Amino acid sequence: MKQYILIAMLACSAQLQAQTAAKDTAFQRSMTLEREYNATIDKASKINTLPEVKEPQAPQAKVEYSNYSIPANLKPEPSQTEAAQFFKDLGSSKKRGYVRAGVSTFVDIDGDAGYQILNNEKDDLSVWLTHRSSCGEVKSLQTDENLKLKLNDNTGAFRFNHEFELYRLSADAKYTNSCFNYYGILPEDPAQTTAPNQTNNIFDANLGLRSKKTYPLDLVLKLNYTYFDQKESLFLDEKGPKENRIRADVDFFKDFDGDKTVGLAGYSRTNFYTVSDSSYYQSYKNYGDIALNPYFKMEGDNWHIRLGVFAHILINQSKTFFFTPDVELSFRPYNTGLLYLTAKGSVADNSNSNMFYENRYVAPTERVLDSYTQLDGTAGFKTSVLGSLGLDFYLGYKMTKQEHFYLPDSVNYYNNVCGINYYDSKVFKIGANIRYQFQKMFDIGLKATYYNLDIDKSDAKAWNKPTFESDLTAGFKFQMIPLRIDMAYHLEAGRKSFANKEIINMENINDVSLTGTYSFNDTFSVFAKADNLLAQKYDIWYGYPAAGIRFMGGLSVKW
Repeated sequence: MKQYILIAMLACSAQLQAQTAAKDTAFQRSMTLEREYNATIDKASKINTLPEVKEPQAPQAKVEYSNYSIPANLKPEPSQTEAAQFFKDLGSSKKRGYVRAGVSTFVDIDGDAGYQILNNEKDDLSVWLTHRSSCGEVKSLQTDENLKLKLNDNTGAFRFNHEFELYRLSADAKYTNSCFNYYGILPEDPAQTTAPNQTNNIFDANLGLRSKKTYPLDLVLKLNYTYFDQKESLFLDEKGPKENRIRADVDFFKDFDGDKTVGLAGYSRTNFYTVSDSSYYQSYKNYGDIALNPYFKMEGDNWHIRLGVFAHILINQSKTFFFTPDVELSFRPYNTGLLYLTAKGSVADNSNSNMFYENRYVAPTERVLDSYTQLDGTAGFKTSVLGSLGLDFYLGYKMTKQEHFYLPDSVNYYNNVCGINYYDSKVFKIGANIRYQFQKMFDIGLKATYYNLDIDKSDAKAWNKPTFESDLTAGFKFQMIPLRIDMAYHLEAGRKSFANKEIINMENINDVSLTGTYSFNDTFSVFAKADNLLAQKYDIWYGYPAAGIRFMGGLSVKW
């Protein structure tokens, strides 16, 4: 217990230092609303970026809705990203609000609404709501029977930024209520499969501070609190697990000689759990992670270097101390070319709240343990041609201890959940990302990556991980009429699972979608979309099939 009190004291200490640092500086005006915020701030480097070729994308009026076309879409998506993009796109426009809605033949219902209450030199305040629901039948690949899939996600959120004279304050919070059922089938015993319902509640709040002209050190501080609970547990008369997560990130740094920076960053993280006394919940132990990250950065006219290290002190985990590199190198051989090399490492924050966004169908009795990436290195070359063609070729190598993989499992009446297996893994990857844009009329992009996966257990595989994946996107905007057509194709090949005492080759994911968006004016637009046009049958997790071909229509209004 003393260990957790110590971590909490460290977090409070960091907050007091931020309050007494009277000369604070501002965040850049645009705020990134991703769930995980990295408090280590890099100053803008002219040699780390190339002239950008815009990613292929539909016009702003496009409604994103497909919940089940590819595995990523079965994961609940943080609503901040979409809302933040809308508010960013407003620019100097007088419009401040938006409403989007869509309904599909699979009974997918999507709704989005948001409003920017304040937007001036000192204050920025926005609020938004999202709704994602589905209620339809999918066909099991193992038994050919129809399974009832149910999902209902609702999120409300806000963000606020204020510019003080010496620092910038930012705050955001989000609450999500997610109701769903474990609709997948248990391959070993389909007759015993049930589809119990589950309800998750997640609250996530962040408070950030960055100094403006602090002497002698610049400061970036972020405090985070996350709450997660599950309504249903292993037994019907028990409540599910509850998680309280507290994290504090801090970065002290100093620029000198015009091209050098020295800094000391770090964080403290504690996870507390409340569970029943059942022996099934043995993985639910309070734990913590304290990390220090000293670093040095330097850059010239056509090169950049960052040298650092992460030193972790781990509490109530399988390791006590853990060290990883923090290295970045880049060199620009010519104006539009960039050679880059990174060598990183990390302790994965596999909290229940984070794992919800990866796989909501994990057994309620299982907490995914943190994994330890000793090395995550990438080397590559980026270039752009005539400002319209962007090329990125890369290869990488990753070594991870205690990586988690999902297999079908049965726990009491939750007899069709995703169980967790842990292996040490080594992954080599090689790939390319190619983008082309012709004026504002046509764009196309292709990203493809091959993975060589090595697991430390001879009779195991990297369950459910693809050995090859690619994404092809293309869009065409008609010049004579306000219509845009977008196509997307997602491929995942080489996935494997284990059931009935044998290794299963899972069906490849071949998902094609087509969207048409017609804009009557800058206020009102409508869309129509078809998903899984090839009517492919595949599992998202083994025993959890994806929906078949379906169509959606909707509208978007901005004011």
